[in-house]
Amino acid sequence: MVDYQADRIDCLKIDTEGTEMEVLHEVRENHWLHTQPAVVESHNGKARTNETVELLHQQGFSTHVDSAHESLELFCMVYAIPPTP
Repeated sequence: MVDYQADRIDCLKIDTEGTEMEVLHEVRENHWLHTQPAVVESHNGKARTNETVELLHQQGFSTHVDSAHESLELFCMVYAIPPTP
């Protein structure tokens, strides 16, 4: 957001083939307030998915995990909706 002087993120999509948490931890605290829906492709099993969901919940997002992908244990999609102002 800083580099592009943006005032909001309309949709945050993260697909980094296993390094999702590293990317999510780099999002600045104040930027979460300006982020609309987020979609994260989570790799490395249920524990990593649960960690992703927990981080999004800490930022006030409601989440849904696409269980069709989760059953494969390779990756799943995490959909996150920000809190209503």
